[in-house]
Amino acid sequence: MKNNTTEMNELNSLRQRVAELEQQLAKQISDEVIIQIEQAKQDWETTVDVLPQLICLLDEQKCVVRANRTIEKWKLSTVVGIKGKEIHHLLHPDCNSMACYLKTFLTNAWPRLAQGESAEYEIADTILGRHLQLEIRPILPRPLASEVVTLPNSFAALVVHDITERKQFERVLQWEQLRNEIIIDRAQDGFIIMDLEGRFGEVNQAYCKMVGYEYEELVGRFMSDLDVHETAETMVARLSRVTQTGADQFETKHRTKDGSVIDLGVHINYVEFGGDELLYTFVRNITERKQLEEQLREYSDHLEQNVVDRTRRLEFIAMLSGHLNSILDLHQLLAELVNKLKQSFGFYHADVYLIEEETGDLVIVEGAGEVGQQLKKQGHRLSAEQGIVGKVATSNRYFLSNNVAQTDIFFANPLLPDTKSELAVPLHKGEHVMGVLDVQSEQVNFFTVEDVSLMESIADQTAIALDNVRLLADRQTTIFKLQELDRLKSEFLTSMSHELRTPLNAILGFSDLLLEGIDGDLSPEAHNDIQLIYSSGQHLLIMVNDILDISKIEADMMELVPEFLEVPEMIEDVLSVAESLVSNKPVKIITQLPESLPLVYADKTRLKQVLINLVNNAIKFTSKGQITIKVELGEMLPLAIYHQQLPASNGQPVAAVRFTVIDTGVGIPFEKQETIFERFKQGDMSKTREYGGTGLGLAISKQLVEMHGGKIEVKSQVGVGSEFYFSIPVLKKLEI
Repeated sequence: MKNNTTEMNELNSLRQRVAELEQQLAKQISDEVIIQIEQAKQDWETTVDVLPQLICLLDEQKCVVRANRTIEKWKLSTVVGIKGKEIHHLLHPDCNSMACYLKTFLTNAWPRLAQGESAEYEIADTILGRHLQLEIRPILPRPLASEVVTLPNSFAALVVHDITERKQFERVLQWEQLRNEIIIDRAQDGFIIMDLEGRFGEVNQAYCKMVGYEYEELVGRFMSDLDVHETAETMVARLSRVTQTGADQFETKHRTKDGSVIDLGVHINYVEFGGDELLYTFVRNITERKQLEEQLREYSDHLEQNVVDRTRRLEFIAMLSGHLNSILDLHQLLAELVNKLKQSFGFYHADVYLIEEETGDLVIVEGAGEVGQQLKKQGHRLSAEQGIVGKVATSNRYFLSNNVAQTDIFFANPLLPDTKSELAVPLHKGEHVMGVLDVQSEQVNFFTVEDVSLMESIADQTAIALDNVRLLADRQTTIFKLQELDRLKSEFLTSMSHELRTPLNAILGFSDLLLEGIDGDLSPEAHNDIQLIYSSGQHLLIMVNDILDISKIEADMMELVPEFLEVPEMIEDVLSVAESLVSNKPVKIITQLPESLPLVYADKTRLKQVLINLVNNAIKFTSKGQITIKVELGEMLPLAIYHQQLPASNGQPVAAVRFTVIDTGVGIPFEKQETIFERFKQGDMSKTREYGGTGLGLAISKQLVEMHGGKIEVKSQVGVGSEFYFSIPVLKKLEI
C-alpha cells in the first residue's frame, strides 16, 4: 500500500516538474519567437520594403498578412489599409473583370501551393495602364532561425512585377519584326545585304524564290556566282564605285538553280552600320517586262515596217494612178503597168487579160518582160472559167493561191514553169468586168492580205484609166465627127451665103433703079410693091451677112484688120445709118462724147458693125423715147489679143475707151440677160415675129468685141430700158 502511495507521489512530482519545465520552455520559445519576429520586421523593412516589386504575404484565406511599401508607391493602397483584405483589392476598384481573373488564378493555384509548387500569371490593368506579372510561391515550414522574411500565419508569398516597360519594348520589337517581315520577307522584290565584295550576308525569301535556292545555300555566296554578265573582278569594281557614289542601279541577268536565266533590275545602296560597310540591295524580277519590251520592240519594228511598206505601196499607187491617167494609149498604159509591178514588187510575172466582146474569151493584152511579149505574140487566150484568171473574170472576185500545186483550177503555162503562187484580181467598173490583172511568184506563201488589198487598189485605178482611155477615144471620135459636121455646115452656109448674095444684089440693084425712075415713072401701086421688094431684100441681105459672119467666126476664118481710128468720125458714120432707121419712129438719137479722145486701135469695119448692131437692136425694141450713144475713157484692160500685131504691148494692161448704147425700150428680164449673147437667142422669143431678126446680131457683136480684147456686158430693167457697153484698148502710134 505504501509502495503505491510512494509511486503516486513520485509520479505527481514528476508531472509537476514536467509542467514547470514546459512553462520554462514555453517562455523561452516565446521570447525567441518575439526576438525572431522583431528581427524579421527589421529585415522586412530593410530588404523587402525597398524592392521595386510588390510583395504580399497571404494567409490560407487569401487575405493579405503584410505588404511592402511598393503598394503605396504604385498608389494601390497603404500597408496598413490592405492588411487583412483579400488580394483582389490590389487592383483598381473599377476593374471588376481583372479582379475576377485574379480570383480565378488564385483559386486554381492554391491547391498547388500546398504541394510546394509555384504559379505565374500576367494581367493587364487597363485602368491603371500597367501590365503586371504575378508570381505566387508557398511558404513552407523551416527552422525559425532561417525564416527572416516570414511572419506568423503566412501561407504564401505573392510577388507582383511591373512589366509595363518590358511589354512596351516587346511590342515595339514585335512591330519592328512584323514590319521587317512585311517589308522584307513578304515583299515581292528581293532584298540582299552583302559586303563590299558582293558576299551575301542576308537574303529574303523573295530573292530565294527568284533564283530557286534555299536561304542556307545563298548566305556566304557571292553575287558574281549567279550573275551571267559580270565576273567577280568586274562585280567588285562595280561595288567599289557604290562606296563613292552612295548608290547604283543597273540591269543584269542571273542564272537560277535550274539553269534558266532571269532578268533582274538591281538597286544598290551603301551604308555604314556598327563599324561595318554594307550594301543593302533591292532586286526585281523584270524578265516578264523584258519579254514584253522585246515583243513590243518586235511589234514596233513590224508595225514600222508595215507602215513603210504601206507608205511605199500608197506612193506607188499614187504614182501609178497619176502616170496611168496621163497615158492615152491603151497598150502603152498596160505595158507600163505590168512592167512597173514586176520591177517594184519582185513578181515572177505580171500580165493583163481583157475580155474579147465577140467571143467572151480572155486575151492577154500586155505581159511583163520577154515572156509577156511571147505570150502576146502568140495571142494567148483563156476561155471563160479556165484557170484562176477565168475564175476571177466570171466571179468578179479576186482569187489567191499561195501554193498552186494544191489548187485544182490552176492553169500551168509552159513559159512560166516556176510559178508557185498566183493572185488575180478583176478589172471592173461596178458589176461590169473588163478584164483581169494577174501576178505570179516563184515562192510558196508569197502573197499576203496586204498584197490583195494593194492589187485590188491598183486594179481599180487601172480600170478607171482603161475606161478613161476608151471614153477619150470615143470622145475624140465624136469630136472629130462633130468638127467634120461643123466644117461641112460652115462650108454650106458660106457657099449658100455667096449663092444667095448674088441674086439678092441683083434684086436690090434693079429695085433701086426702078425706084429712082431710070426706067420710067411708076404707078403708086407699082412703086409701093417695088419699095417692099427693096426693103425685104435689104432685110434678107442683113440676115445673109450675119450668117456669113458667124460662120466665119466659128470656122476661125474671121480676120481683123486693125488701124488707128478717130472715134468721133466713126460715131458720125454710125449716126448716119441709125437716123435712117428711126425716120418713122418718135425716137431721138443723141451722143455724149468728151472734148478729146485718144485714138483706138481696132478694125474700123467690125467696130462700126458692133455699134450699128447695138443701135439697131435698141431701135428695134424702143417704140418711143431716146437712144444714147455714149463714149468715155474706161478702165485699164489686160491686152493679150494684139500681142502678135503689137509686140511692144507685151500683154501689159492698157487704157481703154468705153462705148455705151442706152435705150428706153422694153428692157430685158434678168433671167434672160445671160442668154441674149447666144446664137439665135433674143430677150423674149415671143417678140421675134413682132420685131424680126435672126438673133445673131448680139452673138456676132460679142465675138467681135472679144476679138478686139474687150468684153461686152448689159444692164437692163423691164419697162425702163437697156444699157449695152464694151471697151476697146487705146494704143499710141509710137508703139507700132
